[in-house]
Parts: sequence; structure tokens; C-alpha cells
Amino acid sequence: MRLKAIETGCVLPSLTAEVVRADDDAKKAFQDGLNAIIKELSDDSDKKVATLSADSILAALALMAGGLMLARASKSKRLADEIAFASSQKVLELLASKD
Repeated sequence: MRLKAIETGCVLPSLTAEVVRADDDAKKAFQDGLNAIIKELSDDSDKKVATLSADSILAALALMAGGLMLARASKSKRLADEIAFASSQKVLELLASKD
């Protein structure tokens, strides 16, 4: 997880909070982006990784974005590292499991 590199890291944790307060056009664009991520991650055309269900992909995205948001907001480096590690481990477990 990119805890410190906010300007070059994942935008989902920051963007999500803004989209909640935005108009319907912004929410539609955000939803379209999420759908594109889900489609990309569920595409098994290269046959290199197991196909994941939409539920697993959504759960992994939620864990990654939420974990990153909580870790970045933590004053304690120790707690931030624990959050980042715990959420990363759960994402890996989720993605390694069979749907």
C-alpha cells in the first residue's frame, strides 16, 4: 500500500469521499470507472489467473481502499502499518480463495 505517496497513489480513498457529495453525473462517472475495474479484473482472456467473481473483486476493492484510507488517516505509524498489513493480507487471502 502506498501510505505516504498520496499524490501518486490510489485515488479511490480520497475520490470516494468527494463523489458522495457530488452530483449524479460525477456519481455515474465514478460508477462507470468501478465497472471498468471490475471488468478488467474479471477478464480471464489471458488465462494467467483464476477468474474472480464480481463479489470477490468488490470485496477486495473495498478492503484495499478502506484499508488505505484508515492507514493514511492514522497518526501512529505503527497503527497505519498494522492496518495496511492486515488489509493487504485479507485481500491476498480473498483473491487466493476459490469463489
